[in-house]
Amino acid sequence: MTLTHQPGAPRWVDLGTTDIAGAVAFYGALFGWAHQDLGPEAGGYGFFTKDGRMAAGIGPATDAARGTSWAVYFGTEDSAATAGRVEASGGKVIVPPDAVMEQGTLAVFTDPAGAFFSTWQPGSHDGVGIMREPGALSWVELYTPDPAGAKEFYGAVFAMSHEDRDMGGEVYSVISVAGQPVGGIFEPPARRACPRTGCRTSASPTPTPVPTAPSSWAPSR
Repeated sequence: MTLTHQPGAPRWVDLGTTDIAGAVAFYGALFGWAHQDLGPEAGGYGFFTKDGRMAAGIGPATDAARGTSWAVYFGTEDSAATAGRVEASGGKVIVPPDAVMEQGTLAVFTDPAGAFFSTWQPGSHDGVGIMREPGALSWVELYTPDPAGAKEFYGAVFAMSHEDRDMGGEVYSVISVAGQPVGGIFEPPARRACPRTGCRTSASPTPTPVPTAPSSWAPSR
């Protein structure tokens, strides 16, 4: 069954790594992912597939400061308009909208607290082809020292709504796009107060943080 991606919802994830061979072996053993190398013309970029469906991307790490890290791409139908909303809402454009051959258009931003996130406007590459199944992207999370500001920012940029829930003294905000819950926002303990994000997959009912540089979105499985 073909997935339907709502604008503003997580649409793609990829791993920038200093050890592609090691990552391929690790995620292959962990989730049963197969690796598809797109060849030298793609600059070392490739795909992970699960049961023949697109699960994620993988390529060489391009930011020495961030090192090996996952990136979350939110879908958009108009990259330029999204970039305008990011700036109008206090975020920064790190990589302006850039066409990736006929595949689509990517852009990279930071929110007002410094967390990195990306967008994907699809061309021939639609995004992940498997979600909410074992070994596939199921949930994204933002850990931030400013949950209120984050909810306002992502609401303005992606029309995300939120529902605050009491988790035993801590507030966890479930974020939704078009009525579908897609992730959460919360303030971590002081030792992890830098803004960062994580994702979950259906592989485990508990969060599995993926190592990532501070101030960046990153998926976990």
